[in-house]
Amino acid sequence: MGKLRTAVFVISIYVLLHWFNVIKPSYVFRANLVKEIGQRESGYSYSHPSIRQAFRNIYPKHILQEKYFPWISSHTGGLDGSIAVLYASLHEFLLLYNAEVETYGSTGRHYMNISVTVLRGSMSASQEGSTPSTSLSQGENTVFRMGTSSTVKLGQKTTLLVYGRGIVPLTSGYWISDTIFTQHDPILALTTMYLYFKAVVLSNVWLQNMVAYLWSVASMGITKLWKDVVYHVSQLPLLFNTFVEYLIKSWYQFTDWLVTTSDI
Repeated sequence: MGKLRTAVFVISIYVLLHWFNVIKPSYVFRANLVKEIGQRESGYSYSHPSIRQAFRNIYPKHILQEKYFPWISSHTGGLDGSIAVLYASLHEFLLLYNAEVETYGSTGRHYMNISVTVLRGSMSASQEGSTPSTSLSQGENTVFRMGTSSTVKLGQKTTLLVYGRGIVPLTSGYWISDTIFTQHDPILALTTMYLYFKAVVLSNVWLQNMVAYLWSVASMGITKLWKDVVYHVSQLPLLFNTFVEYLIKSWYQFTDWLVTTSDI
């Protein structure tokens, strides 16, 4: 119980810091550009490889390879379909959702904003309460806001481009609960979580570089680490001089601003 309390405490603090903008994550994708690409690639000319390539042309280092992240079944909130992950991190995800047969369900209530663009087929959504249903066809977009929940109906052979921003790990219960308790498929649930964490590692360029560096240190031994330490220490004088030049330049800019202000 001690470890569970610690985990709950850490997660709660993280959520609060995120809520009050103490933690300001940087995002890889621009939401408007994701929407634009989705609308451009939608319609009768849509294909899974083409939209993946469209994103890879703009974000070559971040879009995951399909051979490592194939389509897998997805049972979430009553919706039955399949997903293909294009990108995933702790604060952001991009995926394709495909429903071959008509399906109904709930979006769930998440600590994130989720943008959905219909690539083909149709979608109807009604927010909780007595909100009238909104129908979307190919090329149209809607956003499910943080903390809200909607009932969704997907038509036969519907494919969606789904882009989310928020704390992604907090949505894990939504992605696997139906799979475990309704479909009784723990293997699919474990596969889903495995692919997510794998995507987090492979989508994160900085993390990839860190793993590659640690692997090189492990392979080459302490000599590699010592050479790097010596190199970075030798760069300290240059770094110090650059910093001093920056301070001097900033001081001159500040004095010029004071002179300009006094002349007004």
